[in-house]
Amino acid sequence: AVLYGLGGLLGIALYHASFGFPGGWRRFSVEKRGRALRAQLLMIGVAAAAFIPLLSIGNPFGGSVVGAVAPVGMSVLIGAFLFGLGMQLGGGCGSGTLFTVGGGSARMLVTLVFFIIGAVIGTAHLPMWLELPSLPPMSVGREFGVAGGLAVTFGGLALIALITVLVEKRAHGSLEVMPVAPRSGAARLFHGPWPLVWTGLLLAGLNVATLLIAGHPW
Repeated sequence: AVLYGLGGLLGIALYHASFGFPGGWRRFSVEKRGRALRAQLLMIGVAAAAFIPLLSIGNPFGGSVVGAVAPVGMSVLIGAFLFGLGMQLGGGCGSGTLFTVGGGSARMLVTLVFFIIGAVIGTAHLPMWLELPSLPPMSVGREFGVAGGLAVTFGGLALIALITVLVEKRAHGSLEVMPVAPRSGAARLFHGPWPLVWTGLLLAGLNVATLLIAGHPW
């Protein structure tokens, strides 16, 4: 029941901020605007700041916690390309499709149906993909320790953020200013739009809560 509530809060946050993962990448690729992408990097960084120590010391409230650690190989490269292509054509990733359907988008029902069909087909021949060449699974927290893992993660995220800043400034001369919200106060809280930065922090916190309660990340 608690996880169901957390899922609802994640959906509300994604919906009210229009915090779609493929949308941020699309804006950066097409329009050279990186504000949404940097919000995603912030979310990942804040989550990692909690995840890496927790996966090292364990759950302070009892129970086990495990990371989503898997090998990177040909199956991941091919799957990532197909997934990215599908996200751009369909207009949403898994979470994006669900929160837009929940928000009343009939068009995204088509994406949801084919998302399910693709997942079922992929599951049917998953063993074949897992047999392709791959590197051994690696966790930066285990390989470099907590401090080293955090440094590697933050360094990588900071580098990507810097690239988005340089590209955006080169294309537009300055960084995009956050638009003025049409609502304020309680109206903005219940109807949006929520600020991307604050939503990124909220999503990171909910992801940490999911790890502690479910024992694995969202």
